Amino acid sequence: MQKPIEVCLRHLADEHRELINATVASRAKKLERFVSVLGCHVTVDRPQRAQRSRNRYRVVIRLTAAPNRELVVRFQPADLHGSVVEIVDGAFDAMERRLKEFAAKRGGFIKAHSRGYEPPVDRMVRDVLEDVRAPG
Repeated sequence: MQKPIEVCLRHLADEHRELINATVASRAKKLERFVSVLGCHVTVDRPQRAQRSRNRYRVVIRLTAAPNRELVVRFQPADLHGSVVEIVDGAFDAMERRLKEFAAKRGGFIKAHSRGYEPPVDRMVRDVLEDVRAPG
């Protein structure tokens, strides 16, 4: 990684900070298996309306990958019983899936539709119109 990992923790108890920082650091290093990572910013937040909305934590991962591409994962599970570390792991699992898909598209393993595709019906109509317009 070219830039250090940035971790922003909002509205969390101090007892969770060291554990979250260690988890983020270890999981962020593993993301480099898929693409060249330029930078990673992780925000772990406990919304103030957590008691009413039943969502205890929210995690946002912003990752800048090698051809200057930013990938973002927003993870806020509906499960009430997960600890903050489990939720951070879930967010990084979602980012791994996104990176695998990104690497497959970039590597050409997933076909992108060419813009020059013309449906057969359009070709037939074009050919008929050319025959009608042709002097002859």
